[in-house]
Amino acid sequence: MVNPEGRREEPPATPQLAPVVKQPVVVVDPPSIPEPGPNGCLDPARHAEYVRSLEAHANKAFENTLAGEGAVTIERQGFIVGGRDDEIAVGVEYETKGKRFAIVGSSEFGVKVSLAKFADTLRLIERRPHSHQVVVKVCGLNPCPRGRGTQPAMEPLAIELQPGESMGPPLVLTYDTWWAFATYTKRQRCRSVP
Repeated sequence: MVNPEGRREEPPATPQLAPVVKQPVVVVDPPSIPEPGPNGCLDPARHAEYVRSLEAHANKAFENTLAGEGAVTIERQGFIVGGRDDEIAVGVEYETKGKRFAIVGSSEFGVKVSLAKFADTLRLIERRPHSHQVVVKVCGLNPCPRGRGTQPAMEPLAIELQPGESMGPPLVLTYDTWWAFATYTKRQRCRSVP
């Protein structure tokens, strides 16, 4: 565009959403298995510490993968949706009393929901880790599993959307994790539990 004085001017910029900046994914090596004790096994306290380190590693791998997508995580308080007769499915947006909401899952009670945010688009996070087993020999007696009890009724869970926000498709994240498969030096017979 040329102005009346003959100088070239750039046309005014149109407002745009901030681009999604993808970061390189940092691969974190898994924690090494601690050295066994004199009996050739880990005592239960060191085993529990190792399990916690694997969980911390999995969380770090998730955070690195999320950062690689260029998203930030936010938390919103979810609440149970009751009294709706229409079909409720994850991702459905609806309005009531001048406010907008989105169905984000189901729960037995209201919980905080972690979401990926890209500008004004919110996306549910679907974690799909590739799990790798690490065999660990633990000193002592194997624990027996506990009963799970009855499953509570699950109800639709919603969050309130802020002005201009909308729900996008789920963000599927894949990354590597490791989990400890414990073998024990002593075994007890366990009863089957429901």
